[in-house]
Amino acid sequence: MKTKDPAKTRWLAETLLLNVCDAPKARSGHVAPPALTCPFGTNCHYASNALAWLARLRGDAGKPYVSLAYRQLEWIVGANPFASRMLTSEGMRNLFPHSRFVGLIPGGIMNGIAGNVNDEPVLDLEYTLDWRACEYWSPHVAFYIWANSVLEGTA
Repeated sequence: MKTKDPAKTRWLAETLLLNVCDAPKARSGHVAPPALTCPFGTNCHYASNALAWLARLRGDAGKPYVSLAYRQLEWIVGANPFASRMLTSEGMRNLFPHSRFVGLIPGGIMNGIAGNVNDEPVLDLEYTLDWRACEYWSPHVAFYIWANSVLEGTA
């Protein structure tokens, strides 16, 4: 990461982003927030976790973190149990956004897979406009773009 104060960037990522929901690390390499703590979609968590992994880059020792960061972002664009891309106007099996006032936003990222009280994944593929899965939130897009810009610098 290019910054004037790398320690500040690392602190920001580790303190504010990685611990958003005290998320445990899953075997798949995804960091999944518990459904009951975060009953709404978790795309913001995945994108911010990608950024947190990238904040740990330090020379060759940081290469595994790049892979973990990619896996977090891949979840948003279709590498998830529903094979659904949650980025509007891209891919297939897209959600229809719960966006009453602005309509479709090309490149907008929706909340994503939510959970229910039985800790089962929930994704609105029947177009019922469930806000927990289908609403646009700005942080998703901000963290996604930020993480991708850092990844661009690691290539």
